[in-house]
Amino acid sequence: MITDIRLQQFRSYQDASFECSPSVNIIVGPNASGKTNLLEAILVVARGSSYRVRDQDLIMFGQPWARLDAHTVSGQRTIKLLGEPQPGKSYEIDSKPYSA
Repeated sequence: MITDIRLQQFRSYQDASFECSPSVNIIVGPNASGKTNLLEAILVVARGSSYRVRDQDLIMFGQPWARLDAHTVSGQRTIKLLGEPQPGKSYEIDSKPYSA
């Protein structure tokens, strides 16, 4: 379970942090405020990829990279996305690098 997550240059978020409750979490906001982007970030941290778009489309428009940092009850996960000209993705679980 994710206890908190930080999004940097991910979709519509320049730099934002969210804390999650161990019980129910309700995400509320007006249209186009980033609710789906937050849910997609949680999916990317859990699964390693998006079901909707390729990795480069997760990076905020005009930015060279994006980063997701999440703390879970069992440790920390980090996903770094690189855009053009050298697209790529790296994973870290508890500060140990992993490949896809």
